[in-house]
Amino acid sequence: MIPWVIMGIGCAGGPPQSVLPRQEQTYDMTVALGAGEWRLVARYELRAQHVRGGVWSLATQRSRATIAQRDAEHSFDSDAPAATDPWPVRMQHLVSSVPVWVAFDAQGRPVRLEDTEAWAAEARRVLYASELPTEAWAAGEALIDPAGVLADMQRTFPGTPRPDWRRAERIAGVPAEREEECEREEHASGAVWTCRGIARARTDGLGRLHELQTWTIVDVDRKGLLRMESGYEGTRVGVDAITGAPRDEPVAERREVVRR
Repeated sequence: MIPWVIMGIGCAGGPPQSVLPRQEQTYDMTVALGAGEWRLVARYELRAQHVRGGVWSLATQRSRATIAQRDAEHSFDSDAPAATDPWPVRMQHLVSSVPVWVAFDAQGRPVRLEDTEAWAAEARRVLYASELPTEAWAAGEALIDPAGVLADMQRTFPGTPRPDWRRAERIAGVPAEREEECEREEHASGAVWTCRGIARARTDGLGRLHELQTWTIVDVDRKGLLRMESGYEGTRVGVDAITGAPRDEPVAERREVVRR
């Protein structure tokens, strides 16, 4: 699932914040994920439009992805659909192409989606009107998840960093607490924050994180967010689904959003 909407608050006359400008914008987003032998590299074009007051709408215009696992590799481009496209990425694009509205706080962090019933109804209409087989629809329903959309937006648009930054986040499928120390440096048009730290699993369940390092970079100007990059790398410890034996595997992610 990918991010959808952010609120823009003008920051003229005050310190720059990690928010969107009120003018219509396009952001280029890249997500690179890896877990064990599985790899994903996805690129999205996101259109952000001001709706009213502090509410913005964001929808995906184009999605491209490459998924690799062992000796198999699959590619997807929403502008050139093919019968061999992987269903998950195709359904993800269909759902994320439907604009949704959300409110953010003054620091640029999402706090809620708005009018979720209308968004969900339109997402279902788009999904069921597609040429996907009916057996794929059940999986598509799982993507029509306001809580999941909000959590993903919080990963992609985390807001304005603080010197001692703590935030809850699901990392490699594990509920975690991200703890980062941030330094701010001003430049001619705004400021950039560079943050580094660790992530700890929030529970002692089957999924645990070992020596997982994190980072976040947020660059803003007087209009708002210019670029955000975040990532992690380390080890996820779990249990083999077949044998029940303990299993650990390397995990990593890099996520970047850049304003055109």
